[in-house]
Amino acid sequence: MAFVERSEIDGRPASTDDLRRLAMFNYGHFTTLQVREGHVRGLGLHLQRLQQASLELFGQGLGESELRQAMRHILVDTPNATLRINVFCRDSAAVLRGESVEPAVMVTLRAPNETAGMPLRLRTFRYEREPAQLKHVGTLGQLYFMRQARLDGFDDALFVHASAGISEGSIWNIGFYDAHDVIWPDAPVLHGVTQQLLEAGLRQAGVPQSRRRIEPGRFESLRGAFALNSSTVAQPIAQIDDVRLEIDPAWLERLRQCYEGQPPEPI
Repeated sequence: MAFVERSEIDGRPASTDDLRRLAMFNYGHFTTLQVREGHVRGLGLHLQRLQQASLELFGQGLGESELRQAMRHILVDTPNATLRINVFCRDSAAVLRGESVEPAVMVTLRAPNETAGMPLRLRTFRYEREPAQLKHVGTLGQLYFMRQARLDGFDDALFVHASAGISEGSIWNIGFYDAHDVIWPDAPVLHGVTQQLLEAGLRQAGVPQSRRRIEPGRFESLRGAFALNSSTVAQPIAQIDDVRLEIDPAWLERLRQCYEGQPPEPI
């Protein structure tokens, strides 16, 4: 049986008016979760992300119990799924006046997503998301450069900050490793939930981590690189522009184990 996608607001199917608001006023934020057997790795971090972004964008937070209930409602009889939680406002004029407004929440149910671990070939672009710390709905630039990378024969786009070097991918974080350490770009990025979980697992395993400015094409001291988001934790990167990178299966498996050691949380 085909997976039936649907969206709910306040436990009811999303209305035409609400969908129109989402389409016409591109101001809001979201998070994407992978649900397995009613559990989510990093659920607390996702809820924290939604809370902090709502305070920043709307001046009001969200109730955790209400968010959990909204997720449970749409997941009834569906233990495995992808959930996207969009936070928006029905009163765009109040937002633009700078008022504190009550945010609305739309939960969308989609099929479970597991990204195949095929090595990625990346093309770099000078691009900076604004504001980088938020997982906001203004994604034109990200998708535009993803498309341009594919038109040029690559798999995806990797962004380079004007003053901080390599930052992040189109819809994912990037990490590097050398003989002993994991290195994260020292640039303005969205600190992804999967990255936070992996960082915790690496600390528990005693694997050193650092943040460093990384310039395109200057990978002499690095052994390899990987992409990570809600759908993948250690997707190997085979090439950045015209530079080919080593793929170390043992390192990638170690990263997966550190991530999978973080226990899923019940919704």
